[in-house]
Amino acid sequence: MYSEQLAGVSIAHYTRLEQGKSESVSDEVLQAISAALRLDVDESAYLHRIARRPRPCAQETSSTDMPVGLRYLLDSFVMTPALVVGRHTQIIGWNRLAVAVFGDFAALPHERRTLSHLLFTEPPPA
Repeated sequence: MYSEQLAGVSIAHYTRLEQGKSESVSDEVLQAISAALRLDVDESAYLHRIARRPRPCAQETSSTDMPVGLRYLLDSFVMTPALVVGRHTQIIGWNRLAVAVFGDFAALPHERRTLSHLLFTEPPPA
């Protein structure tokens, strides 16, 4: 017997789920599939995580919203340029030596203040 039959899920629905096209799959369906595939607790939790589309990221914090401890840590690197990079390569914090080596991050528009933009679109600092 096939796993979709054991789980009580239609082949079409199971196929959409495998292709990542099922946006509103219920916990009950995922639990039935987990049971049919004989997944352990960790495997079942993983199935639940990957079955849902990732949520949009919250707006990354700016350098002024960084925790004070992180700001102190950045400033403590006096012989090394240091950056704090967010989830999508946003540069959200830097120290003085990073500005001297890489350029003034504060002068960049917020949407272009990413490692990707710096590597691929910005001219090297003078």
